[in-house]
Amino acid sequence: MRSKVTPLLAASVAALLITTLALVAGSGKRDEWLKETGQTRRAVEESAAQLLPATVESAADPRLRTAAVQLAQQPYVTRLWLVDPSGRILLTRNSPGREGDSVHDLAPDDFAAVLRGAPDAALTTSQRTQLLAMAAQQRDGDHNDVFKPFLREVSTPRGTDAAFVALCYLVNPESSGFTPLLLTAAAGLGIYWIGLVGWVFLDARARRENAALWALLVFFTNLVGILAYLLATRRPEKDAVETRPLAP
Repeated sequence: MRSKVTPLLAASVAALLITTLALVAGSGKRDEWLKETGQTRRAVEESAAQLLPATVESAADPRLRTAAVQLAQQPYVTRLWLVDPSGRILLTRNSPGREGDSVHDLAPDDFAAVLRGAPDAALTTSQRTQLLAMAAQQRDGDHNDVFKPFLREVSTPRGTDAAFVALCYLVNPESSGFTPLLLTAAAGLGIYWIGLVGWVFLDARARRENAALWALLVFFTNLVGILAYLLATRRPEKDAVETRPLAP
């Protein structure tokens, strides 16, 4: 049993080290990666101008949906919605919510509250929907500094709003470097956490302790649980009892 325990503990320590290195590397590059040069926005603007139709009869026009799908695949575009004038999501790519949801329900509560407090004459219904769509696209706190919101209106031939395309784009061409580092850090943390739980379970079972209970404690408390486990199972008098030979 002990032969299984030691490699598991080593793997957990190695995973924690990888997580730490990934976070340190990301921290060192953060300022450089979050500097907005305008390059990515210009690229997204050009893609939107080339792909989106000038006018459509309605948001149901298949040309509009096809163009939105193509726009979502362009460089630097990370997430996208196609939204009708009422705020209903007609198409979603890598974005919060599902098709049929409303951007009015997905926008951050504090932002929505500010809009509700504004006089009705201050903003049109269309403007409120556009602001809510952009706020909802960027609501994930971990990405607020990596992504920037972008919105384009598509009108009918009569000049009314047919739909909105709301998306987020990378703030810097090098910002994509965040993704592999974050994934590496997340994977390393997960391996470390589960590995530590597995180590405690196997070690406790080898010592004839309540393995499941100790594993649950470590799963929910991590280092606090590990410290408690070591203090409880590594007492000198306990080890002496366990190693004392049986009387003939």
